[in-house]
Amino acid sequence: MKFQDKFSISVIIVCRNEIDNIENSINSFFNQKRVPDEIIVVDGMSDDGTYEKIVDFKDKHKNIKIFQNEKIYTPFGLNIGIKNSKSDFVMIAGAHTIFDENYIEVCMNFLENNKKAEICGGIAKAYASEGILSKSFAKVYSSIFGVGGSKHRYSNKLQKVDTVAYGVYKRELFDKYGFFDERLIRNQDIELNYRFRENNVDIYLLPIENFYIVPKNLKCFLKKNFDNGFWNYITLKINKNGIGLRHFIPLFFLIYIFMLILFTILNIYLFKVILIFILFIYIIIDLFFSFEKNFISFLFNFIFYPMLHISYGLGTFMSIIKGGKV
Repeated sequence: MKFQDKFSISVIIVCRNEIDNIENSINSFFNQKRVPDEIIVVDGMSDDGTYEKIVDFKDKHKNIKIFQNEKIYTPFGLNIGIKNSKSDFVMIAGAHTIFDENYIEVCMNFLENNKKAEICGGIAKAYASEGILSKSFAKVYSSIFGVGGSKHRYSNKLQKVDTVAYGVYKRELFDKYGFFDERLIRNQDIELNYRFRENNVDIYLLPIENFYIVPKNLKCFLKKNFDNGFWNYITLKINKNGIGLRHFIPLFFLIYIFMLILFTILNIYLFKVILIFILFIYIIIDLFFSFEKNFISFLFNFIFYPMLHISYGLGTFMSIIKGGKV
């Protein structure tokens, strides 16, 4: 008997108002070569028809379980799903992601052949559903210049990492080291994976791509970045080692912009020259990563890289101003 058949696996999908994406996400699990033993969908009190859509799925498939998360937010839903899972392994999925048909099989095979590995996951490849705007969002989210050290966004190399997307976990890890910290609306996965690594649990990134749908418009794009940045300082206050320095680089970039404006206004020549030189280097890098044959695409890319960095940095800045309070 194969490892992947000997051991059971539960998929946890937490969602809220995902009517446009939930069907494709769930279907991608029924199309798996190794279909999960149970798919646990935890709905955060959706009001757009998402819950009703999940009920339709449940009526057709016996291995779907539905729970409602009255507290709405992601970490509560994740913990509800995990605590109600009955399998040897748990996979944390995404409601706006389409999964490779080999994903579960590849992850289970890796855990079988690497006895020290207890967590693995794949690449969260940004996917543009439609339009030139969406394609630019996908490009900046899939670039090292856009997302820095988040290797699960772009790397195709098998490697040990600090955190992973769509992780497949040994179920016993949660009982040993705890569940998702419900104080963290964002970054709960980063903090949890730090706790696992602190207890000598190895996390591996596998070179297999899954496609998550990027924000549909500029407002959603900016809000996503701001919210992601906002929770960095809160995460740091909760667990000083639960988040890495790389998550604060956009804040440093924002401070640099403030300093550039200040020294330009004050006309302090030496500092102004140094800061302008740094800006010149940034622009060169931006031009390099933004390159497209289509000029409009190139222009959008060139604009959205700094917009990503600044909106993310503003989120962290506002969190610090508020003293880490929501």
